[in-house]
Amino acid sequence: NLVPQETYPHAKCMDGTPPGYYFRPGTGTGTKSIIVFLEGGGWCYPSDVQQPCEPSSSHCSANCHIRANSTHGSSSAYTPTLPPGAIEGGTGYTSGNASRSPFAHFGVAYARYCDGGSFSGTMTTPDIALNGTPPLYYAGKFNLDAVLGDLVASHGVGAFQRVILSGCSAGGMACFIHCDYVANWFKDVNASIDVRCICDAG
Repeated sequence: NLVPQETYPHAKCMDGTPPGYYFRPGTGTGTKSIIVFLEGGGWCYPSDVQQPCEPSSSHCSANCHIRANSTHGSSSAYTPTLPPGAIEGGTGYTSGNASRSPFAHFGVAYARYCDGGSFSGTMTTPDIALNGTPPLYYAGKFNLDAVLGDLVASHGVGAFQRVILSGCSAGGMACFIHCDYVANWFKDVNASIDVRCICDAG
């Protein structure tokens, strides 16, 4: 699901494309429970120097100008579905495997990470173009709000019983940063929703 920018005009990946998420419904007793999983991918830094990336190295994805051309900075190459095992390696608590996870029957919303700053940016105008690169948006907090809003509007999550906010790496840091915020966000929608956080970042 790409979030509708007419509804969430400030929600943008770094290149200005709409953020998105993948949704897997719950089964059985988990049809009213969901894990909102925030994808990781490190942080990037603005740079006024366009760094070469031949051969490819770690600084390529750490440079926001370069990252904006990847799936960690743009939704333009998102696939309609995720391959098996794409979420947290496919073997953890979001796997849907009942022999591995007590949450196997929960639904999962896998929020793609395309803002470079742990879903925390609140800039409503783009950063200026540097060294011939396009303007960059740092709007991760608006992306998080858009994902939560679309989950309620498109998948009825506002009527769910349980929400677990989670994530790994930069997504785990986002989970730490936004845990209380997301809990209060859902409580404003439905005071009876039980919201917990499982954050994984080192």
